[in-house]
Amino acid sequence: MNVNLKSILDIDQHNNFLKYIVERIQKDTYRGVHISQHNRYDLDYVIKLIESIYKFAENDFFEIPRGDYSEREKTKKYDIQNYPIFKNIVDEIKKHEGKGSYNSIKKNFFVDFHRMGIIKRYDKNFNQTDPFKRQIVYHAKLSNRAIKLLNAETIFEKYRFFTDFLDILFKKHLSGLADLIYNSNYKESQISVYEFMFILSDTQLSNVEKVKLLNDFNSLKKYQKERLISLLRSYANPNNFQGEKTDKRDFHNWINESQQILSLMKQTSYFQVDSENKYFTLNIGNLGIYSKNIIVRSQSVKKEYFKLHNFEKKNDFELHHIIPISKSRNKREVKDLDNVKNLIYLHKDKHKEITVKNNKNVYLFINKNEVIFCDFELNKICSKNNFDSLYSSKDSITKMLDEYNKMMLKKIYDYDYTLNCKEYCV
Repeated sequence: MNVNLKSILDIDQHNNFLKYIVERIQKDTYRGVHISQHNRYDLDYVIKLIESIYKFAENDFFEIPRGDYSEREKTKKYDIQNYPIFKNIVDEIKKHEGKGSYNSIKKNFFVDFHRMGIIKRYDKNFNQTDPFKRQIVYHAKLSNRAIKLLNAETIFEKYRFFTDFLDILFKKHLSGLADLIYNSNYKESQISVYEFMFILSDTQLSNVEKVKLLNDFNSLKKYQKERLISLLRSYANPNNFQGEKTDKRDFHNWINESQQILSLMKQTSYFQVDSENKYFTLNIGNLGIYSKNIIVRSQSVKKEYFKLHNFEKKNDFELHHIIPISKSRNKREVKDLDNVKNLIYLHKDKHKEITVKNNKNVYLFINKNEVIFCDFELNKICSKNNFDSLYSSKDSITKMLDEYNKMMLKKIYDYDYTLNCKEYCV
C-alpha cells in the first residue's frame, strides 16, 4: 500500500472513517458529486441572462451559431452578425455583468442552463436535444419555469425557483443533503467543506452511512484531521500518477470544485455558507425555509412517531419524510411536512432505494401489511411492515397517514389525482 495511505490508517486504526477515505481516494469516482468548476454564476447573473433572452426573443426560438467563435473561425465558419438575436443577448449580458463571450455563453453557460431547466436547446428540426450528450445545437428558447422566475414578485420566490434549478443541475443532491442534515444531529452544526468533500459528496452512501462517517470523522482530534488532510494532499498529487486524467488523483481540483459547489449552495434557500466557502449550515435566515423553532421542534416530532406507532428505535432504521422537507416553500410548509403523519420508519437500505431515485416516490399507499411509495409515473417502491418498514398496523393510523399524504400532495404539488398504486409487493 502507498506510504501516505498507510499513514492515514495509522492515525487511528479503529476509526472507520479513515478506512473509508483510504478506499474512496483510490477509486476513479472519488470526487463524487461533480459539476463544471469553471462556470461562475449566481441568482443575479441568471436573472440578467433570462431578462436578456426575454428582451430579444421573449419565449420564442432563437438561433445559435455552431462551432467555435474565434478570429480564426470568424471568416471560416460563420459571422456572428448572422445570428443577431444571439449576439444581442450576449452583448446585453456582457454590458451588465462584465463577462461572457459568444463562445463561453454558448458552450459553457448554455449547457449548464439547459441541464438546470432554464433554457431548452434544439437540433435543426426543432427536436429538443439531450443536455447531457454532445449534440449539434441550432436553436434555443426559455423554459416556462425561467419565465416564472422572471415574473416572481418576491426575492424569496426567486430564491426558491433558483434553488429548484440548482437542484436539477445537482440531480437532486442538494435537496437530499438538506433532508439528511435536517434529520440528523447536525441540523444546528457548522459543516466544513472537508466533511462535504470526504463524505457528503459520495452518492453511493446511504444517509445512515453518511451520518456514521461524520461521527467518526468528528471523533478525530484536530491534529489528527490536519494530519489526514496533509497526507491526502501528498497522495492526491497528479504528478504522482501516470496515464489519463481519470487515472490520476488531484486534491487541489477536488477541493476547488467542492468550494464551487458550496458557492452555489449559498444561492439556495436551503443553506447558509460563509464568505470563503469553507463552511455551511442549514439556512435559518430570512430567505431560508428553516427557523430555530422549527429545528428544535423536529426532535419532538420524531419522538411522537415512536409513541404513536408503539415502536422502539432500532439500529439500521431511520425515519423517512414521505414528502421531503426540502419541498417546502416557506416555514409554514416545513411544519406541515415535518409532521408525524408524514413520517415512516424504514430500514436504511429501503430508505436509500428511495433517495437514489431523487425522493420522487411521494404518493403513498399503505395498509397494515405493506407500504408502497409511487412517483407520479407509477414507478413503485414496496416495503413490508415489520420487515423493512415499521409502523402501526391499526387501521385508524394507516388511514390517517394516507389521508394526510393526499392532503399534502394537493398542497405541495397541486396534485389531487388518484393513482393505481395498490399493487401488492412481491
